[in-house]
Amino acid sequence: MTLTKTLPLCLGLLTLGACDTSLSVSQDTGASQIALQATQLPYGPELPSPLVPLDWWMDHRKDPGLVLIDARSGQDYAANHLPGAIHLHYEETYDAVDHRHWKVASLPAINRLFSSKGITTSQTIVIYGTSEDFRSSARLFWVFELFGHPSVGVLNGNTGTFLAHGGELESDPSVLPPSRFVGELDPRRLATKLEVKQALRDDSVVLLDTRSRDQFTGQNGWEGLEHWGRIPGALNMPPESLYKSEGGGCELPRMDEIPSIYQEVGGNSLITYCNAGHEATVSYLLFRSIGVSAAVYDGSWIEWSSDPGLPRAKGDQENLPTEGRIDG
Repeated sequence: MTLTKTLPLCLGLLTLGACDTSLSVSQDTGASQIALQATQLPYGPELPSPLVPLDWWMDHRKDPGLVLIDARSGQDYAANHLPGAIHLHYEETYDAVDHRHWKVASLPAINRLFSSKGITTSQTIVIYGTSEDFRSSARLFWVFELFGHPSVGVLNGNTGTFLAHGGELESDPSVLPPSRFVGELDPRRLATKLEVKQALRDDSVVLLDTRSRDQFTGQNGWEGLEHWGRIPGALNMPPESLYKSEGGGCELPRMDEIPSIYQEVGGNSLITYCNAGHEATVSYLLFRSIGVSAAVYDGSWIEWSSDPGLPRAKGDQENLPTEGRIDG
C-alpha cells in the first residue's frame, strides 16, 4: 500500500521554493520516499566557504534552496544518512566509456545525470562523503565546479561528526523531482595531458602531486601499473596529513588553520594530480577554500605513466622538467 501526504514546503527538509510549494511524502512497503515539488527555485543561502562548517549547515539545513548530497555508495546511504540528503554517488559522474582511467563524464552526460537528480544551478549545494576521508565529497565538489555550478560546498563533517554533535540519522531515501540542469564547462578547473606537458617548461605553473611520499618517490604504487614514480618537477603535498579526528569521523582544517604553504604555493598557476583524480580533488578543495584558483589533472598518474613518450621521475630528489623518459 502506498501512503501519500502533502505538507507545506516551509516545514523544511530540502526546501526549494517558497511556502506556496508542497512536499509530497510517499511510503511504499515500509520505506518512505520524499519527493519535493516546487513552483519556483530561488537561490539558496550563501555559503560561508567552499568548506562548509557543520554548525552552519545545522543552522541552515531547512533554508529554502539548500540541497544536501550524500556522495557515498548506495549501500552506505541506504543504511543511514544525514537528514534530508539526496543520493548521488561520485562514481556516477565517471565517463561510462572510459572505465580504465576513471575520467569525468562529458557535459551532456552530466547535464542528464544532474537533471535526473533534480539539481539546478539555482540551488545551493552541500556535499558530504565517508567518515574516513574527503575523496568522494571533494571529487563531486570538483565536478560541480567544473561544470559551472555557482554555489557548491563540502560539509566539513559527515555522519560520524553529526552524531557526535547530538544529531540523529535517517534511513528513508529523499529524492527531488527531475529538473533541467544546464551546465557549462569551466576550463580553469581541468588540466589535460597536453597542458601538463606544456607546464613542465613553464616556471609559473606549480604541479602538485597529492599522493603519499612513497608513491611520489616511486618506492610504491598502484598494483597493475607498469611504472611507478611521478611527473618531473612536481611538489609533494598529501592532503591526508591534514585530516583531524572528530567524534566518529574526520574533518579538514578550517580556513584559518590551513598551513601557510598552501597560500604560498597557491600564488602560482596550480595543477593537482594523484593516481586517478581523487586525492587531487581534496587538495583542490583546500585551495578553493582559501580563495585560490586551481585545476585538476583528471587523467593523473594512470594516464601519464601509460604514455611511453612522456617523462617520469623517481627518487627523493625534486626533479626539474626533463625531455624523454626518466626511469629513475
